[in-house]
Amino acid sequence: MKILRVIRDACALFCLLFAAAAWPVPAQEGGGRQLVVPLSSGGYVGFTIQTAPLGTQKISASLLEAPVGVTPQMLLDDDNVIHRVLVDREGGYVFGYDLVVEPVSTSKQFKVSVRPLTPAFEERLRARQPATSQRAQQGLSISTLPRSTALQTIEDGDAFTLDLLINPQTGVKIVDLVKLSFDRTRLWQPPPVNSPPPRDFTLANVEMAVRDYKLLINGEAVAGGKPTRGCTGALVWFYVQDRGRFIFSLMPHDGFNLQKIEGAIQDNKISFDWKGDHYEWLSSSPIVGSGGNWNLWL
Repeated sequence: MKILRVIRDACALFCLLFAAAAWPVPAQEGGGRQLVVPLSSGGYVGFTIQTAPLGTQKISASLLEAPVGVTPQMLLDDDNVIHRVLVDREGGYVFGYDLVVEPVSTSKQFKVSVRPLTPAFEERLRARQPATSQRAQQGLSISTLPRSTALQTIEDGDAFTLDLLINPQTGVKIVDLVKLSFDRTRLWQPPPVNSPPPRDFTLANVEMAVRDYKLLINGEAVAGGKPTRGCTGALVWFYVQDRGRFIFSLMPHDGFNLQKIEGAIQDNKISFDWKGDHYEWLSSSPIVGSGGNWNLWL
């Protein structure tokens, strides 16, 4: 689905849904799957990308059930600022916004506002996207909200929606469904009726997790050093200015030119040599399961 333009009415974007809603297990792909973010000062935020019809017009089920064509990601920053971004199939950043959440534990409420990406963070995203992507080659900017919303109070367990991108030709829009709760179990519901059937567990389902990381190059710390949310997935990566993006896996993956290298995952550390430099990516906890030494694909 080709994304054509961004909704321009910020007031229309911030719509509260005072109804019980919950979602399936966390994931980083769109189409009804959810990513749950733990806040450092208490509480959880659940994000789910969905498609919906524009206005009251009728849309065929096949269009609404089609893949959204973007992958949602997030980064939890200081002061409970969550950077929410959508990435296309080439790794280019298409859309993003910031969600600011202040948990109020005494009243079991959340103070929430939504705002555009800051120019500084947008520049960081532009530097991270692959140079081979169409957006990078054309110098396209990252779409965001036109302005910030007013601060609103959300009750524990309530949700709101944000209309992110629309396609007037098909009458379909991409919507972020956001729910907040101090109890993570309130963010869960059984998988939807059209969810994929159960399948056998394979090596491709094993995820790596790098938390509260520190990156060292030739023994010198170049990133990290303070609490961070890190990253989780079958593929994890970091980016270093003027050196590029390094993508890691436990096995080959279609669409990636991954090569088995003289490097390894050792409990909470990824270490390898590249172009004469020695890299060490340290995590505060084991990267694979309960630990162990594992071969690395880069």
